[in-house]
Amino acid sequence: MQDLDRSLHFYRDLLGLRVVRKECDEGDRIARLGTGGTEMLLVQQSDSPIRRPIARSGGVVINFRVKDLPAFAESLGTHKVVVLRRLEMAVWGERTMLVQDPDGYAILLSEPVAASRYR
Repeated sequence: MQDLDRSLHFYRDLLGLRVVRKECDEGDRIARLGTGGTEMLLVQQSDSPIRRPIARSGGVVINFRVKDLPAFAESLGTHKVVVLRRLEMAVWGERTMLVQDPDGYAILLSEPVAASRYR
């Protein structure tokens, strides 16, 4: 990740994850974010020429379940979040939306919807 503060704004302030702990380790800035029983670790590596940066792998999509996705999607628009796929109703009974975090990772936002609500 390039900028911990920018990523914290996205994950904490926009997506609502709670900060479990922030720390520094050998110049790296680290934030642990909690979401239910899962923790997400954000690491902004130091500029030390001795350490090689961690490569970002493609093909990873992180999924967060949210309530009232249409209203949530509207609020993200005011923050100029990059939308990769607009809000849509999936055939399996879920609203979904694909956005991009500040470092280019794909984030799937989803909301299960009862069958009677989308007929």
